Amino acid sequence: WNTFTRVVLPLSIPGVTTGITMVFVPSVSTFIISRMLGGGSNMMVGDLIETQFLGNAYVHGGRSLSEGTDCSGFTCYIYADFGYSISRTPQGQYTGAGRSISYEEIQPGDIICYSSNGKKCTHVGLYIGDGQIVHAANSKKGVVINAADYSTIIGIRNVID
Repeated sequence: WNTFTRVVLPLSIPGVTTGITMVFVPSVSTFIISRMLGGGSNMMVGDLIETQFLGNAYVHGGRSLSEGTDCSGFTCYIYADFGYSISRTPQGQYTGAGRSISYEEIQPGDIICYSSNGKKCTHVGLYIGDGQIVHAANSKKGVVINAADYSTIIGIRNVID
C-alpha cells in the first residue's frame, strides 16, 4: 500500500453485521485491525500495533520523525509521507485539516485536537483505535501511546475520508 488507507472487509458471522477495518501506515509500521460489530456501533481493536517511532525524541519545531519533532510535526509528517498537506501547527490542524467529526465517528488515522487553555488547540495526536492515540507528548516522554481522553479534547479532524 502506498497511501494512508482504510479498507473494510466483510466477514460472515451469523446474526451479526461485521466487517474488519484495516489501517496501514507503512512509515510508522502501524497495522491496526479493528472489528466493527453492528455497523460500527461497537469497536474492538486488535493488539497489532507496532510503531517504529515510539520513544523517539520530542523536539519543539523539529522536522524529522526519526530525529525528533513535536506533536503537530508528528501528524503533519506522517500525512505528508502519503501526499496529504496539513498545517504544521496544532491550531492550524484544528481549524484546517480535513473535516470536523464527532468522537462517535472517530476511526484510526483521525487527528484528535486538545486544549490546555480552553481557547485554542495546543496539542494533537493520531488516533490508533481502542481509545488510544500515538503522539509526540513532550520533551520528557517523546513519542508515546496514551488514552485518547488523557486531556481535554476540543475537536477531531478526519483527513483521509
